[in-house]
Amino acid sequence: MSYENADEFDRTGTDTNGSSHERLLWRGYHRRMKVLWAIYLAGALVALWRTDAAWPTKIALAVLWPLGPLAFVITVGILLAASLVGFPLIAGGLALGGAVALWWLL
Repeated sequence: MSYENADEFDRTGTDTNGSSHERLLWRGYHRRMKVLWAIYLAGALVALWRTDAAWPTKIALAVLWPLGPLAFVITVGILLAASLVGFPLIAGGLALGGAVALWWLL
């Protein structure tokens, strides 16, 4: 499949003689993206509607709200790492268990 000739492609981005599998993959991608955009826009609308703040803050929250779950995961990971330092006996047990699991898998 050559990208040099734009006439070889239809508007879906697949080649005009491409397999139906390629078209299904492309269609699946668009369906997933539509769902993700719908979730993002729903969160943005809730942030604009329910936040008790000035408009610049509401807009910033509406744009950045997906970072909240990512921040939660990072925070929990840092707390788990700190707990391994704070409780070395548990850390040693986890390290031994991890070494045994790695040995068993390899």
